[in-house]
Amino acid sequence: MLTTARCVAALGAAALVIATQARHGSAARADMWHATDPRHATETQYADAAPRASASPHATSRPSASGAQTADPCPLHAVSFMQIGQGSTGHVDRYVVGLLLDGTDPVSANLEIPGLENDVYTPVIGPELGGNQTLVHYVIDIPRAVAPAGVRVYGLLLHGRTDKAMACRSPERLLAQTPAGTRSTFNDATLPGSDLLFLRPVTEAKVLQPASAAYPSDDQRAGHRGSAVVGVTVGARGAILGAFVYKSSGYQSLDAAALHAARQTVYSEPQFGGAAIPLDYLITYNFGR
Repeated sequence: MLTTARCVAALGAAALVIATQARHGSAARADMWHATDPRHATETQYADAAPRASASPHATSRPSASGAQTADPCPLHAVSFMQIGQGSTGHVDRYVVGLLLDGTDPVSANLEIPGLENDVYTPVIGPELGGNQTLVHYVIDIPRAVAPAGVRVYGLLLHGRTDKAMACRSPERLLAQTPAGTRSTFNDATLPGSDLLFLRPVTEAKVLQPASAAYPSDDQRAGHRGSAVVGVTVGARGAILGAFVYKSSGYQSLDAAALHAARQTVYSEPQFGGAAIPLDYLITYNFGR
């Protein structure tokens, strides 16, 4: 009998969260509700990644966070950083950064990008539709001479009943490899100066059709339980360009089942300025929980 794991799909702001639960001998039932993004980025383990163009979970390396893994009290973290375009004059490059808000209070933050003298400031980021976690992506144009290798949340202002300033100890999110053939060229000669180093929102991908992860029978008998956080890179026409284990369940077989399910999930196309861009998203699969 097929038993599926409980899964939570994490996508951008105003995304769908999908929870799927099956019992022995029963069909999987999908409950869908509007919520925000449980992109459980605990910064504790970055396991092997599948090749970006492959349909099978063979291992290649994925960039990890640098620096000591210390507890960070801040509710906002950078969870992805990728170059998605290059200016036609060679003076400016375009990047996308993914930020995860873990909490119900809105925040505004300072981002530190090594090579820049000044911080980059975010707009106010808040939970949508009552969710506890929200994932948002922003495009940022950076002078090529900076050649940024990463980004991190340096400090923030928590907008609760009263505003509270917080210093952050978030590790640097290293620049990820761009999927082959997805880096575009744009006309930076006409780029307004106000757009340089300014965070601009994207059109986030949405889950069109979720996929449940099969709970391997050998793992069930052995009592293996855990949560696998799997990342997918979504591109043009919602195609999955790659999949990787963001946080391991502790069992290779459970991670492989989660990777397989993540690759079967159907997404809409993420965009910026009406053109497709690659964005990383996560899905959490809970086995035996």
